[in-house]
Amino acid sequence: MLININSISVSVANRLNIILVISKVSTILTVIVAGLVRIGKGHTQNLQNSFKGTTKNPLNVALALYSGLWAYGGWNSLNSVTEELKNPKRNLWLSIVLALPTVIVLYVLTNISYFTVMNKEELLSSEAVAVTWGEAVLGPVVCALPILISVSALGSANANLFGSARYCM
Repeated sequence: MLININSISVSVANRLNIILVISKVSTILTVIVAGLVRIGKGHTQNLQNSFKGTTKNPLNVALALYSGLWAYGGWNSLNSVTEELKNPKRNLWLSIVLALPTVIVLYVLTNISYFTVMNKEELLSSEAVAVTWGEAVLGPVVCALPILISVSALGSANANLFGSARYCM
């Protein structure tokens, strides 16, 4: 389906991507706001000594940063889609400077929200961290999370197809 949409119309693929990104960011903001509310209510026990047992070894820190780049992999598609941008000289720079820090902040705040519910061991042993978090915070509404996560994955797949198709041209 996504391949057909991306093959038939750039504007439809772009509009679909915007809708899916809005859905993804709305879901993430819901998790963040719920976590901030929990922090406001005093659920901070898992945030105490949060760096206990971590390393200060520069090689391990560099490896962690490099590994973390996979979560923000969309930035490497920007150059492939520059011909689709209006005013690429300005907008490509803005995309890099604004999008990457925004994504980093959103995901760091999401992880902080997860720690308002789970400790480190529970987080590492959870099969689906967002669902474990949702069961504790959202109650019966948790059934919507797998659907929203699927929409998020669909958005990532669409963005990858959009960028990859231009890379191969």
